[in-house]
Amino acid sequence: MSKPTEDAQMRVEEARSRLGATAEQLAAKADVKARTQEKAAEVRAHVQETASKAVHAVQEHTPEPIRRHPGPLVAAAGGAILLLAVVLGRRRNARAKRPVWRCRRC
Repeated sequence: MSKPTEDAQMRVEEARSRLGATAEQLAAKADVKARTQEKAAEVRAHVQETASKAVHAVQEHTPEPIRRHPGPLVAAAGGAILLLAVVLGRRRNARAKRPVWRCRRC
């Protein structure tokens, strides 16, 4: 073959390979489900790592008597959460019962 024909064929092959790569990139970008699953896996791994670090830190800093008998601590924490829920519930209900406007004669 002649030199110009070979050069043209090489350029065509290079253009085809670039076009193929571009098409693959666009297809990957358009695959929303796969991208979402990848992101979910990343987030899940990050949350698990953070939770593991938090558990380790709490276990490391918890005194030995509490580790042996956690019942009173759990009961106190549960009571505090219950108290907080009751207080917040009452505040929310009190706001809901207030009139939006007030009559000047009332």
